Amino acid sequence: MDIAEEIGNTTLLVRCLALLPFVFRQRGQVEEVQAVITRALAMPEARNKSLLSKGIRAWIGWRDSNLVEAEVLWPGIT
Repeated sequence: MDIAEEIGNTTLLVRCLALLPFVFRQRGQVEEVQAVITRALAMPEARNKSLLSKGIRAWIGWRDSNLVEAEVLWPGIT
């Protein structure tokens, strides 16, 4: 990810930002998932992956016991 930023390869950076949440989710690292999603949503190129980010944000809501937010973002998650 650092190299992608360094050389300005946004395609590679978006791919990294799309895959990192899965690693952090497996580890139960909610704050790290939130940070990656926030960073990804700040990039116009990554916003096209809205279904992915909605699912991950629903997972964050579910992990934080915010079931209303989780249900709004991903109906049927609860």
